[in-house]
Amino acid sequence: MSIEEVKFKPNSFDTIIMFGNNFGLLGIFNKARGLLKSYEE
Repeated sequence: MSIEEVKFKPNSFDTIIMFGNNFGLLGIFNKARGLLKSYEE
């Protein structure tokens, strides 16, 4: 499963903690920004 396929119920969490190399899972900067933004909604 890719990081883009992970789905969460609305309001199921209020914080995402990522340490070190975990940001590599998000790929390029613009893609990472969009994915994290989608989790915000």
